[in-house]
Amino acid sequence: NGATDLLSELYGEAGSHARSAVGMASLPNGASIEIEMILEIAD
Repeated sequence: NGATDLLSELYGEAGSHARSAVGMASLPNGASIEIEMILEIAD
């Protein structure tokens, strides 16, 4: 929820997004989370 809160704070309604979660036993380099985003920048 932290990423959702940050996007909402930064971009308001324009920061609305879809999300999903995938469970893993571990991530590379001891990372606790991985966040991937695809953005569209308007002119």
